[in-house]
Amino acid sequence: MMIILILAGCGDEISFKRHINESQNVGKESTGKVTVTVLDVGQGDAIVVRDEFGNTALIDAGPPGAGKSIILPYLRAHNIRKLSAIIITHYHNDHIGGLNEILLGEDGVSGTEDDIIPEKGIFDRGGENEPEETMYQIYKQVTARYRKSVHTGDIIALGSYHLEVVAANAQIEGGAKIENQSFDENAASVAILLTHGAVKLFTAGDLTGGGGTPPYDTPDVETALGKRVGKVDILKVSHHGSHTSSNEEFLKEIDPDIALISVGDGNDFNHPHSDVIERLLAKVDTIYMTEGGTISSGDERIKICGNIEIESDGENFQIKTCF
Repeated sequence: MMIILILAGCGDEISFKRHINESQNVGKESTGKVTVTVLDVGQGDAIVVRDEFGNTALIDAGPPGAGKSIILPYLRAHNIRKLSAIIITHYHNDHIGGLNEILLGEDGVSGTEDDIIPEKGIFDRGGENEPEETMYQIYKQVTARYRKSVHTGDIIALGSYHLEVVAANAQIEGGAKIENQSFDENAASVAILLTHGAVKLFTAGDLTGGGGTPPYDTPDVETALGKRVGKVDILKVSHHGSHTSSNEEFLKEIDPDIALISVGDGNDFNHPHSDVIERLLAKVDTIYMTEGGTISSGDERIKICGNIEIESDGENFQIKTCF
């Protein structure tokens, strides 16, 4: 499958779009392969991005327990002893719950040689409208040394690929802030456009698209963001396929070739929603899911994978592992 994009490549340095002219390598031809792995952490999110030069990013950290039981073993199995950057899309437990376990390493003790250090930092949406939940208070404590706030337009450039922040706190890069009056944590999710040469992947935590039933309807961040992002090759579906996400106009604008869903078997949230699956199948060749969620479709275009591993050479991508 062919894909369309610009690239990055500034060693393992982090640059920001507002300083883009200082980075001579941004926009040059990418080198090396990039592997994106959506880890099967059950009902949660954790994505590992790595190139063959050792530049590795973690996007979200799964629910409590997933750090020690799933993410750390994956990192060790692939000889990943450090992370270049960690990006947290938002502050719900199924996205931050495993982070403390990851940072402490396999022995669970801070300050020992197996600690996982985020070299460039832990990037999140900042302290606006902070939740009061215990898990977030733990998150604040364990990330204090490394934490940095992102803003729309920021670029984290890591070797062969870069991660561009195209939305955060319901603010769209290059556009207006979406009304989030009663504050919806999902609507505030950090949206990332991952670029490797001509290949684009979009991921945005639990970002909302105006779905939901009043009084539980959600702000529509997706529609305006889709116009900003444009065509992508790979969509990591927001909010595990919730009916609050993946609206029709958004899917029309980004026009993905394949969709990835991170979801837990038999979850209590009806994820992925049948309406979302229907909208996706009208657009994409195949849907790859970590687990089966609550659907019982026999459609051969829906693949249940466990970990989903995608490899890009900067021009084309392929599903390398679906097991």
